[in-house]
Amino acid sequence: MSIKQSAPTSFSQTTSLPLEQRDLRTAEACQALACKKTKLFDLIAAGEVDSYLDGTVRKVTGASIVRRRQRMLAEAQSRPRPKNRHEKRRSRTSGAAP
Repeated sequence: MSIKQSAPTSFSQTTSLPLEQRDLRTAEACQALACKKTKLFDLIAAGEVDSYLDGTVRKVTGASIVRRRQRMLAEAQSRPRPKNRHEKRRSRTSGAAP
């Protein structure tokens, strides 16, 4: 009797190497970026992530995914945080009695 091993459920379970040192197939890169394949190829065409062909297989560098995340975080932190609709409502009604 053999014991069946379950297949890895995410790209991070396939190896113990850090993401920066890995090259991911397109499906794994989509999981890492939380996007669909079309968006991934748009990012590749725009030069936001680096990729290359390994024979017939498209590979995306993990380091470029990490750099994109860092850019996105830096942009998000530089933008002022908008007030949400609840804060606006509280500030409008706090001084007036119903």
